Amino acid sequence: MVGGAVLRVLVFATVSGLMATDAAAQLYRWVDENGRVHYSDTVPPAANERPRAKMRPDGIVIERADRALSAEERRALAARAEETAKERAAAEARARQDRALLDRYTSIAEFDRVAERRLQEADEQLKALAAREPGLTGRIRALLAMNLRPGSKEFFELQGLASDAQMLSEQLVARLVARESLARSIADERARLAALLAEQASRTAASAGGSAPGASTAAVSSKK
Repeated sequence: MVGGAVLRVLVFATVSGLMATDAAAQLYRWVDENGRVHYSDTVPPAANERPRAKMRPDGIVIERADRALSAEERRALAARAEETAKERAAAEARARQDRALLDRYTSIAEFDRVAERRLQEADEQLKALAAREPGLTGRIRALLAMNLRPGSKEFFELQGLASDAQMLSEQLVARLVARESLARSIADERARLAALLAEQASRTAASAGGSAPGASTAAVSSKK
């Protein structure tokens, strides 16, 4: 019955004697919800709405198919597939980062030396920018104290210096943000490297422990 959990569709192989070719075609025998038997050369529409079994006339199942998904189910399935792909890509990226860390550093002490140099370079860049500020602001104050005539050379100089001061302020803020981001990144990398080195040491110890009994047995046997 069509209303059952699985629609059973019987397939008959027929040969048309009226055709010039001897190609075989398939006929489908199916029963609707009212118990009426139907024959057609295509899968009945109702079969797409529920799981179905394709059977030979002797009752042997030759193919099974799930019901067709609804539009909402297809969207949900696509969303899950996309999320799975993103998670896989993130895991692969993390694995590459881990390999790069272990290839670059063999100890926390080595990492700390490199990290210190990176932070020192960032601090030097900040100091170089900050060193420009006193001279720039001093000249601006001096010009502001003057009774400048619009259109004069000093007036245009003041406008240029004000623009430079604004740009310098923005650069200082950007460098400070970059320096803080670098410090956080270094802290995260250090913690990850420590965990990776600990895992590596644990695996090495386990491997050495697993080979120790064999070595001990070999030593005892040689004494005998």
